[in-house]
Order: sequence, then structure tokens, then C-alpha cells
Amino acid sequence: MDWKGSSNREVIPIFLFLTSLFALLYLRNKLTQSIFNALSLLTQNERLVTMAYALLFLPGVFVHEGSHWLMAKILRVPTYKFSLVPEWISAGTLRFGYVEISKTDSIRGSIIGFAPLFSGSAIVLWIASNPFGLDLGPTIFQWEIIRNWFQSVYQTPNFGLWLYFLLTISNMMLPSASDRRAWLRAGLLLLAFSIALYFIGLGAVAGTWLKGPTLRIFSGLTQAFLISSLLDLLLLIPIVILEKSLKRARA
Repeated sequence: MDWKGSSNREVIPIFLFLTSLFALLYLRNKLTQSIFNALSLLTQNERLVTMAYALLFLPGVFVHEGSHWLMAKILRVPTYKFSLVPEWISAGTLRFGYVEISKTDSIRGSIIGFAPLFSGSAIVLWIASNPFGLDLGPTIFQWEIIRNWFQSVYQTPNFGLWLYFLLTISNMMLPSASDRRAWLRAGLLLLAFSIALYFIGLGAVAGTWLKGPTLRIFSGLTQAFLISSLLDLLLLIPIVILEKSLKRARA
């Protein structure tokens, strides 16, 4: 019985993490596409739309690329160019900015690729808990707590500005395809390292030592993803209504 309870306590945070991550991925893609479509229908000028779209998400892009740059510096990986100028790199793919980083090993490459996710999540949680006063304890996953928090958000001084930062940073913090290139090799290396620890008899010791920090990281990321997903959902509804209204007006 104790084993089952312990197993459930470990599985539930991972399930919540994956659910909130996929929800944020889906809602982020729907929201950004709807915003782009609405801007296109309003201006009908591709260059103007591109600039307006990039400026809208500029704080999030700065945090994303700045995190890559800073982590590369910390890990002593050479960097070359840093740009926040948007450009189309292929049909239908807009690159908001980039940092040119020298080739490095899989471990450092993965850490650099993950940097925006951790820094962005930390900023999201800080804004939610400090200016907006959300209690980030275990009760955050209760719907009543989330509902009461949303009802009180508008009472925060400069809540519109904080909400803007929260939305732009949360929607730009997820790793891009280029950020994920070194993940497979790094994952294989970590798997090999874990197997080696198991065979030399240190697997249980390492697992016990890492269990607490790992679950805390999962919990923090899950909270950030949950907050971001709910905000995206609330914003998506009026944006989709605006998009459909503009389409009907243009028809």
C-alpha cells in the first residue's frame, strides 16, 4: 500500500507537467497564429504585420535570446551575433531573433537550449507571485485559488503592463526546434550515466538525492505552464472573435 501511494505521488506531478506543457504548446500556437491573422486582416501589409507582430512579443524575444546568450557566456561557449530583428527564414516561418553560438558538446548545448524555458518560467512565477500576489504553494492547482486570483489581478497597480510582460514572456519561453537539436545526444548520455550508476551500486543513492530537486523543478515548471495556459486561453477567445469578425467584414 505504501509503495502504491508513493508511486502515485511521483506519477501525478509528471502527468500534470506533461498536460500543462502540451496545453501551453497548443494554446501558444493558436494564439500567436490568430494574432498574426488578425493583424494581417487589419493592415493587409506583410512588412507592417511582421514588424507589429515582432514588436508585440519583443520582451519575450529579448528574454529568450538573452537567456541563450547569458548561458553560453556562463558555460564559456563563444557567441558571435545577437539580433532581435525579425525575418522570414522560410515560407510561413518567422524568426523573431537569434544568437549565433559556436558548436559545443551535447551537454552544454542542451543547457543553452533549455535556458529560455527556465528563465522564462522563473519570470512568469515571479510576476504571478509578487505583483499579482498568487500563492505558489500546493494549492495553486485548485481551481478556486486560480479563479480568485484572476478576479483580483485587475486590482494590481499597473496590472496591464505586468500582464503584457507575463503573456509575451510565457509565449516566447518554449524552446525552438534549433534549441532542441542537442537534446537527443544529451539524453542518451544521461541515460548511459544513469545505467553506469546502477551497475556500480549508486543508482538508489543518486535517485534518492535527485528525487526532491527534480520534483521541485517539475512543480515549478508546471505552475508556470498552467498560469501561461490559462492566460493564453482567456486572451485567445476575444482574439479569435476579432479574427472571425474581420474575415466576415473582408468577405
